[in-house]
Amino acid sequence: MKNQESKHKLTQNERDSLFFLVYLYMRIGKVDEAQLILNALKKACPEDLRTGKYQAAIALDREDAEAALGYLKPYLNRSEIKSSDAPLLLMQAKSLWMKGQENESRRIIAEYLTMTGEQK
Repeated sequence: MKNQESKHKLTQNERDSLFFLVYLYMRIGKVDEAQLILNALKKACPEDLRTGKYQAAIALDREDAEAALGYLKPYLNRSEIKSSDAPLLLMQAKSLWMKGQENESRRIIAEYLTMTGEQK
């Protein structure tokens, strides 16, 4: 018999559900489970930008500031960043603070506050 593995492409609803599960696992502290799902999502849908964002959050949870900054880099082009991406600035600021770059971290927080309208 032929190997009948189907290459099932995930629907948008399936993707959204799995990313929500990643979010829930992270919220309840089950980071390893979230990482397993993210690894599968990265293989199944490498073009989905949410994967790198969640990878950065997991790296921060594991106190790996360098990895977090690496995951965030593709999303933080200042000419293209949208207000919906403002939380990524907080992640960047936290990563920089962890690396001892407090002044740069404060600058990013000020940028976040301006972007979100919390500081004028």
